[in-house]
Amino acid sequence: MIKTASIIPGDSIQELPRQHSSRVWAVRAVAQGRVFRGYFKWVPMNQLASEVVCGYLGRTIGLNVPVFYIARPDPSMQDPTGALPPIGFLSSEKRFHVFNQWGTGEQRVNTLPAWTGFRPTAVFDEWVANVDRRFHNLLFDPTDRDFWLIDHGHAFTGNDWEITDLIPDGQWTNMLMAMEKSLHGTSDLGKWISATTDLLAAAGRIDLDEVAARCNAIPGIQTYVTPACRFLSDRRFKVRPLIERRISGQQQLAYP
Repeated sequence: MIKTASIIPGDSIQELPRQHSSRVWAVRAVAQGRVFRGYFKWVPMNQLASEVVCGYLGRTIGLNVPVFYIARPDPSMQDPTGALPPIGFLSSEKRFHVFNQWGTGEQRVNTLPAWTGFRPTAVFDEWVANVDRRFHNLLFDPTDRDFWLIDHGHAFTGNDWEITDLIPDGQWTNMLMAMEKSLHGTSDLGKWISATTDLLAAAGRIDLDEVAARCNAIPGIQTYVTPACRFLSDRRFKVRPLIERRISGQQQLAYP
């Protein structure tokens, strides 16, 4: 079941500077009697599907993805275009730095590849075709050097993806693998294959039909969720050869 929450009206609602086309507000919200702080994203339906499916899968697999909810925008939030859906994505707050606000550039590019979740996250991004795992889409806890994954709106090939873009053996930008290659020139094939095998084994234990059914309980989202889950089911068997191709230097951006 996808959880729902209600945004609490008042001065605590603050719109954040835009990144790409997303509109994000810092809010206070309540779910099942518990008040919490979070970030509400009001995005087109395809991006909402990306956020919900990837959030659900990431948490199920055991990746560091914050608890999330579906919520309605507060009346103070305005959509001049009239094109946004009547609901949005609400991620609970984690009290960590946004990674691009921490340390120097050199510290960041040395810290991220040393994280134990680096390869599993890169493999996950390959599976869900997330093309935008940039520093501002990671939260970082400098105390235990751990990361949390946020912002999956650019999964399934990009923020403006359409159903026709979902080609199971397509190869798109994988930011983390590109980062490792730029830093080290070569990659440890054995470690990548081990991470790929483990991540795909966890993915294989997920019933994607059930995921689709749970996500499709959200009104209007099924247009994108059902083909996205079908894409993931087919793509799971393509991920290992795609990873091997990247490591061997035969990265082919056939479907940019």
